Amino acid sequence: MKQSKYYFVVFLIIIISIFLRFCLLQNQSLWFDQGWSLALSDGTTFQENLFQIVNREAGDKSQPLYYLVLFYWRSAFGDSKFAIRSLSALLGVGSVITIFFTSLRVYGKTHALWSSMILAVSSFSVFYSQDARPYALLIFIASLQIYFFSYSMAEDKSNKIIPQLLFGIFTAI
Repeated sequence: MKQSKYYFVVFLIIIISIFLRFCLLQNQSLWFDQGWSLALSDGTTFQENLFQIVNREAGDKSQPLYYLVLFYWRSAFGDSKFAIRSLSALLGVGSVITIFFTSLRVYGKTHALWSSMILAVSSFSVFYSQDARPYALLIFIASLQIYFFSYSMAEDKSNKIIPQLLFGIFTAI
């Protein structure tokens, strides 16, 4: 495949990914679990949100990162359904891009196209990328983790400390 055609297809996959994740993002109402996402990111300060998350009796207190990021996201972009869900949609698009670069690095151009296209149109990925819940963030972190792991396991003898450090950070997250 010619280089220009290849990059056009990559661009098209990203556009499809953006369209599927942002299309009709505000059309459905927020449901109960998404309401908890709003409640856990509704404080006026970082400390207040962290206190709400840590003192919650149910399971979401073990994954506070999404709610803390959502707090800042809401501060910057507002409280509309579109704004709240767009964080997850953006993370879903980021996952498609990260999987593309991971597959490109490990398997080559053809696998990179197929892997990113499968994730771009995956109903599971699209559904959870339109949800104000931490699932899209978890998929994005896992894709970054795989990327940095593949980078640190490369056969070249160049300095691998940065990818290994980033792999460790995303694994800890």
